[in-house]
Amino acid sequence: MTAAGEEPMPEQAAQTGLEWWDERGPVFSTMEHGARVTRIPPGFVFRERATADIAGAVACAVFAALAVWGVSLLFVGPSTDGVVPGGLWWLALVIPAALLSGGIALGMTLTAPDRYGRAGVGGALAATGMAGGIAVGFAVTVLRVDGAMRTVLAVLAAAFLVTALVCVLCTPPALRRAKIEASRIMRLRESGDRFTGRVLAPPDSDTWKGRGPVSIRYDDGAGERTLQATVHATPSRVPTGGTQVLVFTRSPAGVAPTAEGVHIELDTSIAPRFFPRPREYESAGADGGTM
Repeated sequence: MTAAGEEPMPEQAAQTGLEWWDERGPVFSTMEHGARVTRIPPGFVFRERATADIAGAVACAVFAALAVWGVSLLFVGPSTDGVVPGGLWWLALVIPAALLSGGIALGMTLTAPDRYGRAGVGGALAATGMAGGIAVGFAVTVLRVDGAMRTVLAVLAAAFLVTALVCVLCTPPALRRAKIEASRIMRLRESGDRFTGRVLAPPDSDTWKGRGPVSIRYDDGAGERTLQATVHATPSRVPTGGTQVLVFTRSPAGVAPTAEGVHIELDTSIAPRFFPRPREYESAGADGGTM
């Protein structure tokens, strides 16, 4: 349901205002924070099948295994029967394999929000591939050494194998949580009451770590209401006081919405207002923080 006299829904306004949507934020959240925050741009479609990411994880594992095996040839040398040659030329295998494995893993993590709304699913699958491939590389190397070195490499192989298994077990829950949160946001967009609100003031730059608390004020027809949310953004896109947002809620007029029953997002139908001195947030977040 849409409040009378309001602007078109974001999906409609996005036809002319989508240029204001940016993965760098700002993204407002009342539920999840940090790496778990869900980013749902207008027109988002959740991908329930992770086929492409599974294929990426397999490729990542293959290249990671080749990289570890190539490094082992540099230090272990040729096999006893002389079939496997050693030498520095194995760097031609190690460097491209390592770059490909890392590049695939990074790409999976960075593009996962486009498919699932958050990076966690792609990150878990990428970590599975990396850890599994390293475990295989160490396991193959174990067959070519003796003594204490064999024990050390066997322990490393087992540790990375356990890491890969843990990541595999974490992937389905991460996918399920991402789907639940994405579905919640999309339901509120489609059938919730929509109101225009505004950010009362920018977040405190002294405590900024890639995110910070803000207050949102809107009028639900029965009076003004103020919501507390966390905004995630890069320093150049921190919303300032007066930044216009859209508030979607299922609560009746006059009743404060719960954290689960509200969604806040930047109003993409107009040019947003960002804090004019982003350096204040750059210096505040210099010691870390997750957007």
